[in-house]
Amino acid sequence: MSGPVLRMVAAVCAAYMLSHFFRAANAVIGPDLMRDLALAPADLGFLTAVFFVVFAGLQIPIGILLDRYGPRRVMLALLAIAVLGSGAFAAGTSLASLSLARVLLGIGTAASLVGPLVLFARWFPPERFAAVAGVFVAVGTAGSLLATTPLAYLAEAAGWRGAFVVMAALTALIVLLLALTVRDSPDGARSPAGGESLADAFKGVLAVARDPRTPRIFGMNFTVYATGITILGLWGGPYLTHVHGLTKVQGGNILLAMGIANVIGYLLAGSLERIMGSRKRPAALTATAMVLQLGLLALIPGLSLTIAAILLVGIGLAAGGFVLVVAHGRAIAPDHLVGRAVTLFNIGTMGGAAAMQWLSGWVIGAIAGPAATVLPELAYRAMFALLAGALALAVIGYIGVPEQAAQRKDQPHAP
Repeated sequence: MSGPVLRMVAAVCAAYMLSHFFRAANAVIGPDLMRDLALAPADLGFLTAVFFVVFAGLQIPIGILLDRYGPRRVMLALLAIAVLGSGAFAAGTSLASLSLARVLLGIGTAASLVGPLVLFARWFPPERFAAVAGVFVAVGTAGSLLATTPLAYLAEAAGWRGAFVVMAALTALIVLLLALTVRDSPDGARSPAGGESLADAFKGVLAVARDPRTPRIFGMNFTVYATGITILGLWGGPYLTHVHGLTKVQGGNILLAMGIANVIGYLLAGSLERIMGSRKRPAALTATAMVLQLGLLALIPGLSLTIAAILLVGIGLAAGGFVLVVAHGRAIAPDHLVGRAVTLFNIGTMGGAAAMQWLSGWVIGAIAGPAATVLPELAYRAMFALLAGALALAVIGYIGVPEQAAQRKDQPHAP
């Protein structure tokens, strides 16, 4: 890989890391937001979920924009909006203003996965695409790690508002890096001005949606990623603070370990597929492991910090099997509908994250009360039970998908 190409890949990896950071940041600063702005648990759940709602809703339009204008211009324009979103979050004084900032962040990072994958398809031959995309996904997912201990230290030093001012500046720097390093194709040619219409794009999505296997795989897309990000990106920090008495930095350390385990899980997923000769079986087994660990957190009161931390890290590791679910979704579509399949299932992924974060906030608030700022263990146990139940139902449905649907040898990709 030449120097200019390596710099381009590094720049888009950095942009994807931003997306994961903004998804997960509320887990560390959540207690501060609840205290400083008198947010109820349901408010915090809504605030975190709105990012995913916007992200999911923009997937099909962004796919069309990428076809018409190319990834470089689309990513630059959207990430400029993310700069505004991070600054607006730092200045937010109410649930409404913070929610608007999260909307801007969702818009600004909505092409952070699809844009680079389009670039890789143009720059690399098919036999190298999977390897480059796999590294991209693993490095980008590590952005969640920045929203653990590093964010906790930054928030301790500069406050959560100062932390988002820093992130606005960092996002602006990455926009500059993209402008300097990214070209739409090796020959520098721009994308054609044509491309698929929104109506045609929806027709392709409907064709995938009518496949009888789609609802069962969609259920896994809707719940597996949502389960991990609801803990890592929202309630993990408050749980460790309120139930186990940890500081932001101490809780951030455990979330950092959970995030590292998640990255390792993504990297191991391909090996599990090769060892077991299947995508469906390791995807179902890792999701079942998540259900069992969530069940322990939900059913056993008074768990020690050590056991709780081990379970959280184990959930992060098992959540890496989600890439096999995504690959399974790609595998059921014919070649001319693969893009639409990825779009449809990614809508489920991000929509599921939004739904689970909002529902978990509602459940916690119903038990703790809307005015509570320190939440009882029972409220968190109910949240873990909600996640376990939803995921268990998805796994039961997924078992009915024919095994041969997962036998194609495409490499898995993450959201």
